[in-house]
Amino acid sequence: MKSTCLIGKGPSAIHADEFMNDSDDVSVVNDAGIFTNRDVDYCFCTHNYYTTLRGTVHKIKNIVTPKKYLTPEWAKTGLGGMHLLDEIKDVNKIVYNEKINPTGDPSKLIEYLLSGSICHHHTTAGALHWLVKHGKYDLIKVIGVDGGTGYAPGSYFHQPTIDLLNQQVYERTGIKNHLLDNYKQVLLRLVEILENVYSCKITFYT
Repeated sequence: MKSTCLIGKGPSAIHADEFMNDSDDVSVVNDAGIFTNRDVDYCFCTHNYYTTLRGTVHKIKNIVTPKKYLTPEWAKTGLGGMHLLDEIKDVNKIVYNEKINPTGDPSKLIEYLLSGSICHHHTTAGALHWLVKHGKYDLIKVIGVDGGTGYAPGSYFHQPTIDLLNQQVYERTGIKNHLLDNYKQVLLRLVEILENVYSCKITFYT
């Protein structure tokens, strides 16, 4: 059975190494590679590549990202920075076309799966879909996707170098208003669909 552990940035991420087996591959969302001592097989990142990943890029084998964020017009904005990462390490890049579902409506989730694109409601959702569709994983163990309002100590949101974009996300969006709880509910709906479509198993740390 081919298995991987997908690590998010929620408080439980600090238990990642004890949660996974030696035989598991390692996948992370954004800067969550800081929560494991192991090398990272797949890092799913969608923006601010240099600010987010410069501390862990040395241990990443593949960065998986939506295609549009590597285009010149995006690279010039605060969402870019991949070219700066290339100056540290010429990491392999895997790009995909995304379908963004802002509502998380189950019928739309299925529609996007059938479209052939990756269902990218948010980064963790895109990661799970990519891992079962293209990574061909039979088992995905998820940790650090907890809902709530907190992040594991040391995560990107806690860094003094946090950039304006993420400061706005943290302070002006609904993170303190159950945004992450809503994201997790969307993720759980997506998991049900993925397990049925791909005959895989996705489990969460409890």
